[in-house]
Amino acid sequence: MNETPKAMIKGKEPPMAKPKIETIPLDKIQRDPALNCRAQGVDESVAQEYSAALVDGAKLPSVVVYFEGETYRLADGFHRCRAYELAGKTEIPCEVRQGGEREARLYAVGANATHGARRTNADKRCAVLVLLRDSEWSGRPLREIAALAAVDHKTIHNVKEELKASGEIPQAAPKFKISKVSKRKKKAPKKLDPARAVKQARKDLDKLAKRWTEPVAVPAVQAWLAERVTSVYTVPAGPVAKTAEN
Repeated sequence: MNETPKAMIKGKEPPMAKPKIETIPLDKIQRDPALNCRAQGVDESVAQEYSAALVDGAKLPSVVVYFEGETYRLADGFHRCRAYELAGKTEIPCEVRQGGEREARLYAVGANATHGARRTNADKRCAVLVLLRDSEWSGRPLREIAALAAVDHKTIHNVKEELKASGEIPQAAPKFKISKVSKRKKKAPKKLDPARAVKQARKDLDKLAKRWTEPVAVPAVQAWLAERVTSVYTVPAGPVAKTAEN
């Protein structure tokens, strides 16, 4: 009855020590209303019904508390604690787990899904709010939130949209698809063929000589080339000069 909620599966939450049953004074148990996932808090009529059962000799399941330092935080069993008080009892059996306020809050989210007074839609919404306001759980997939809160995906979606509209949680930024730019392969530079370069230079000078009417232009180009050509590869002036004469 007081098993860990199904969403607290291996790999999702850190492993905890095996809980033990202890009888603890009621005044030592911290009953924080913020950890009660009942929208209307404790229903006195339900507590009185449980109290009457206790007086008649019934045994109620142990409540669940989380122990940290010297503090016992109630995670499951608010109606039972109230029923014990109404029955005039000062102690109550507790399933003691190790953990603080956050662990107690996460346990409380799905604690009443399978036992106790039937949850109302407001109770379910309250459980979802606890998870959506948690820094870690708010970013988890809807299926995990639904499993822990024991609600359907539609309920989570509706509550999430309400929180977005009120600005309590940020709107998700639109996603833009960035297309990958294919990288062009750089071509390897061609090796210089000196003989071919000289031959091409002669052809270019022939064309240049035919277009230029001033004879002085060709010697000027030859002089410019002579300054840049190595001693090994020289451009002979014969063909160019001959072309210029033509």
